[in-house]
Formats: sequence, C-alpha cells, structure tokens
Amino acid sequence: MLFAVLSYEIEQGRVSETVYSNGQPYSFIVLTPQITSFGTVNSGDIQSLINYAIANYRVDINRIYLTGLSSGSDLIMNYMSSSATNANRIAAIVPLATCNSSNTSGASNIGSQKIRYWGLHCAADNTCGAGNTVNWAGAINNYSPPGDPMAKYTLTITYNQGFPHDIWYDTYDSSYKENNMNITQWMIQYSRNFAQGTLPVNLDTYDVSTANKQVVVKWTTTQESNSAYFIIERAGADLQFKPIGQVTAAGNSTTTKSYSFQDPQPLKGTSYYRLSLVNLDKQQEIYDIRKIVNRSFGNSFVLSPIPSNNNIQLNFDLDVAQRLQFVIRDINGRTLRNWSANFSSGYASFGININTLTKGVYTLEISGNNTTEVKKFIRN
Repeated sequence: MLFAVLSYEIEQGRVSETVYSNGQPYSFIVLTPQITSFGTVNSGDIQSLINYAIANYRVDINRIYLTGLSSGSDLIMNYMSSSATNANRIAAIVPLATCNSSNTSGASNIGSQKIRYWGLHCAADNTCGAGNTVNWAGAINNYSPPGDPMAKYTLTITYNQGFPHDIWYDTYDSSYKENNMNITQWMIQYSRNFAQGTLPVNLDTYDVSTANKQVVVKWTTTQESNSAYFIIERAGADLQFKPIGQVTAAGNSTTTKSYSFQDPQPLKGTSYYRLSLVNLDKQQEIYDIRKIVNRSFGNSFVLSPIPSNNNIQLNFDLDVAQRLQFVIRDINGRTLRNWSANFSSGYASFGININTLTKGVYTLEISGNNTTEVKKFIRN
C-alpha cells in the first residue's frame, strides 16, 4: 500500500483533479508502477515507463513530473542523476523521505538542465535521515542562477504517528500547502521547452545475454534525433571499461529500431557491459551498466593495477566453491611468497601488499579445482 499512496489519495478524492497555471487548467495523467521486490528496477525501467506513457496517452512532453516516496524517491533520484539527458526529460521532481545520498555528478546532471526540485522529509525520520533531502537541495542549488534557487526542501513535523518516515499520506493531500501551493500546483508552474513531437533519443530495451560462449548486447530505441553511433564498452571484474565496438545509429527515426553487437572476444566469468550514444554534435550519453557471468569459460582472474607501487588487487569469479593456492615468484622462478584460502562460488576480491618486493617483474600463480592461471605484474 505504501507504494500506491498517491493512487489511493486520488481515489479518496484528496487530490484535485484540475490545477491551474496562469489561468490555464491542467489535468494530470498519473501512472503508479508497482514492483515485486527491492532492487528490481533501474533507470532504464523508468525511461521505458515514460516512453510507454508518451506512446499511449495524450502526454504534454513539456510537463512530465516525477514523485515518489522512500525507495520510490530513491529510484527517481537514481534516474535523474544517471545522465543529463534523462534529467532533461523531466520538468520537476518531488521526492519524499528519500534514502538516497546526494552526489556531485548527479546534482550536476539535474542542475545543468535547470530541473526544479522540492524535497520533503520529516525532521524526526529515523529510517532515512532528513539530511539526504537537505543535501540534495544544496548540491543542486550549486548550479542555480543567482537569486533563483532551483531546489528547495521542507522539513515537516507532520507524519504518521509511530512511524516518522511516513509523511506521504498528509503531503500528497491537496490540502497540504506551502506558500499557498500544494504539490501539484507547485509542479505545474514548471515546464520544459521541447517542440511537441520532438524528443531526445529514447532507449527502450537493453539486454546482455550469453549463448554458445558468445556474449551479445541487444537494444532498441523508440525514437532518435540527431544520433550518430553507439559505443559498446566492456570491463572485467576490475570495472575498467574499454571500448570494444561501435554501431551506427539511425540518425532520425520515429519508429522502433533494433540493434545488436556480438563481443568478438568475451571474457571468462564475470564481465560488465556499458552502452553509450554519441550524437552528431559529439555529445555522449552513457546508459546503465549490465553485468553478466559467462560460465562457459570456467573461472576468471583479473589483476590490477599494473604496474603498481604498493598494492595490487585480485578480482575473480569462481564457478564452484574451492580452496585456492597463491604463489608469487620472481622473474627467475624463485618462490617469494605462498598462501592459500577458501572461497565460495561467485565473485571475490582482495588486495595483495607488494611494497616489500624490489622493483621488477613478478608472477602470481593461482591454482585450484581444475584451475591454474599465471598473472604477470610489475612492482614500480
């Protein structure tokens, strides 16, 4: 029920059906998506929801607003923070009781697009601190023009008795006002400046899958404008992304376009893929990261950084739980250090201190169940 509060308030007649801005009446189309469990929704899902609304309803693309409560507000902030292009689609946001901490890049993406923010939080919230809302407003306002703050926050004493995290039943009610404006009246003041019918490039679906030891990246767009090409990047367990391919984009399109890219040399074990779009003006939008485990190759080990002065990091993915033996040798094959440890299946990572080694080239040998790999590293 907590995730459908706005729908409930509308059903109970507590939210005005019509709001006015400059004497012009507006009615909202309200979509309240539900999730089955935490952690199952990402920015791409919100993008798809917006695309669905535009395709199926009479949506004014200049007046798209997002509001959410608790984890719902986290999803909003993640979506808005992930790219300036995402933020640019939205006229204003009202996150309630957010648990999401502010970050500089996210505030930059929101602030650079002049998005209006009104965060509300109970001052006594002991589930997610009110400082999250305060800090987001401050970070966004670092990008505000003088005398015109784009972000504001309200620390209210109004909440559901016994649960100070819950402020939404009161604040979504149209009778709740600040400066003589409720939430919908505040939202409707703000709009974007798109020509109707023109939209940024819309990424609809985006998946990474394996088949017969191959990794395939597939994606679709529902609309493209001024698009040049897509870049596909890949990283191992160390998350150091490098471009591995490029696919020409449609340029301008109002129909669904399908794309795919097959990794010519997929990595063993866990790897990460990232898709980005470059438009004709050389501006780049980076989409979400996709993780995949290619178990066709067995275990995977990545050692970084190389070279290093003091520490190296070993990242790996195991198909089964096992005990691993580690041996460091010098260039002449002499054993300098050896140890062993037990690991469960899946991803693991640990650091190795090498500051006692003299400058030179060394090897790290890793052996376990049906696994023997030798990794070279350099001590600077």
